[in-house]
Amino acid sequence: MTDKTYVTPQMKAAIGAESDAWESTMEATWSEHRRFIQAIMDEDPIYYDEEYAKRTRYGGIVCAPLFPSSVNRRPMGTPDPLTEGFRNNPEYDARGGGAEGGGQGGLPRLDLSHIPRMLNGGNEIEIFQYMKLGEKTITKTRIADIFQREGRAGRMVFIVSETEVRNDKGELLMISRGTAIRR
Repeated sequence: MTDKTYVTPQMKAAIGAESDAWESTMEATWSEHRRFIQAIMDEDPIYYDEEYAKRTRYGGIVCAPLFPSSVNRRPMGTPDPLTEGFRNNPEYDARGGGAEGGGQGGLPRLDLSHIPRMLNGGNEIEIFQYMKLGEKTITKTRIADIFQREGRAGRMVFIVSETEVRNDKGELLMISRGTAIRR
């Protein structure tokens, strides 16, 4: 084991940094939700049967637990950042967004050039309540932690982000914790 650290003071200073809040470009519509529940093949009647759903504690149809993450996608007709990146630089590696702070949404840009390889370390999602049809989401991401570990293949840096998703009334729907591993 070596004393060299890959976690720089600049990276440590980014812990706790939050993005700007952004509102989804679309609301939860029946059509979008129907496509979502068909894609995940969940036949729970709470998601589509109004008469059944009225008799539950929710009083009506609710969206599937992970549906709020689907309403935060890029609006149709807007430029795709991946396509633009490759167009501007054929060696573009698509790094630098989200939990790693691509300078987007108010998160600090992290210099990770000294640890070029990236792995998905997994996601953990905590659901607090269901989204309802007609709602929009407001999302905010925070860099929760950055730390280093020694593995069989050498030194690794873990970058943990937390993304809160709320409905347009400010009620917490879910928290998604994602880990990026750099080595």
